[in-house]
Amino acid sequence: MRLVESKIIFFLVFTIISLWAFPLSSFALNMEKVLYKALQDNDRNQIDSLLKQGIDINKGNYLNNVALKKNKVLFQLLLDRGGDINQAQEGPPLIHESKNDVGRKTPLCLTVANFLSSKKQLQAIEGSDEWVAFLLSQGADPNSKCYGKYTPLMMVAGKGADPEGLSQWDRLEMAMKIIVLLMKNGADLDTRIDGFTAMDYAHETQNLDLVMFLKSLGASQ
Repeated sequence: MRLVESKIIFFLVFTIISLWAFPLSSFALNMEKVLYKALQDNDRNQIDSLLKQGIDINKGNYLNNVALKKNKVLFQLLLDRGGDINQAQEGPPLIHESKNDVGRKTPLCLTVANFLSSKKQLQAIEGSDEWVAFLLSQGADPNSKCYGKYTPLMMVAGKGADPEGLSQWDRLEMAMKIIVLLMKNGADLDTRIDGFTAMDYAHETQNLDLVMFLKSLGASQ
């Protein structure tokens, strides 16, 4: 009899806790959706109000979403409210991004990846160097891992002169600007991940202009 009573009590307690917790989790999920919408609409008052209610900026991909829009004011607001500029986040997916490469990336990685994955989209390419400079000025790590297997410099070296994109020369010029910015802020040309360096990626994709450029900057053969 006592065993039966214990089971009933346990069931009642479990049910009460579940009913109490569900509305809280549902409320938190709704707040996250509202915050994404506020970021999309650039509603600063709503954003500030939601952040003051305790949403953890680093649990979602809020910083990456704002980085994709290159909105300095909103990005700074998220940083001021505890956003970690060097925390890799999932998403958002990029145009022409390979399904095999969709993964965790910092705002700096996302900016570089967006520049490289934007085929024939001048708007996505323009201002990429200025946004990279802004992120670096806010403490972005130039040697952070993108997708867990590249540095930003490796990505630019391997894809910066991709002839399938806009004008090859437009992309090459932007790639060179970004490489210089990364190096001025401490990027290591000779970092090796899984046996490969930035120069290896430039050679592998036959970006001869970038090979020569990296050599002029002191990259090892």
